[in-house]
Amino acid sequence: MRIPFLQVDQSAWDRASVLAALLGISEYEAAGRLLRLWRWALEASPDDHVNAHVARTEVLAAAFGWPIDAHESLTATMIEAGFVAQTDSGLRIRGLSRYSGVVSRRNKERKRLRKAMRNRRVTDAGNCVTDASQVGQTQTQTQTQKEEEDSLSAGADQANRPTPEKLRRLWNELRGCWLPEWQGMSSQRKKAAEARLRERPEASDWGKIISKIAASPFCRGENERGWRASPDWLLRPDTADRVLECKYDRKDS
Repeated sequence: MRIPFLQVDQSAWDRASVLAALLGISEYEAAGRLLRLWRWALEASPDDHVNAHVARTEVLAAAFGWPIDAHESLTATMIEAGFVAQTDSGLRIRGLSRYSGVVSRRNKERKRLRKAMRNRRVTDAGNCVTDASQVGQTQTQTQTQKEEEDSLSAGADQANRPTPEKLRRLWNELRGCWLPEWQGMSSQRKKAAEARLRERPEASDWGKIISKIAASPFCRGENERGWRASPDWLLRPDTADRVLECKYDRKDS
């Protein structure tokens, strides 16, 4: 395991001074070698607890950074200075118990984080299912709404689209008292009306055309022949264009 720091308190420093005197090295070298030993022991420990036991004295010497051939004398000196204890299961490095609390708190935090992550994954999975369901419902509702709107729009367009019969009624409403009434709907007249309505499908266009015809003195009969516009003349292929081009408007003198 790895921990964020190593501690050297006053007691450890005092015993390091004793160890330095016994080994014939400086206090600073003794303290550095002790930190090396503790670091090795902590790194060799599993994540859930501190393992301070050393199976062989050669391993202790290597971890301390000491010549292997002097492992027995080093071990005896470490025991005398209080840094190593002899137990039934072997050697135990002393001074590591202070890290047990750090390890315990870290393990609790790890368990808390793992639990939080599991709960989050469950929540996220539930949200994904819910979101996917909501997205599907929204898409279905949107598609249904669009289809309804398209259907209503198509129905409205169909209802507003002029037919030969609607064109007949429009003529009779706007003709005034000068133009002849559109009474019958022969097959020939109906066919001509359908052709003109395919060319100009807007009812407003035909309202404008018929209004201009009714307002034209020429179309009302004020001409040399006494000719008046009729429904059959309205349905001729070129009449609408000529009327909109003002060919029959009043000519002011």
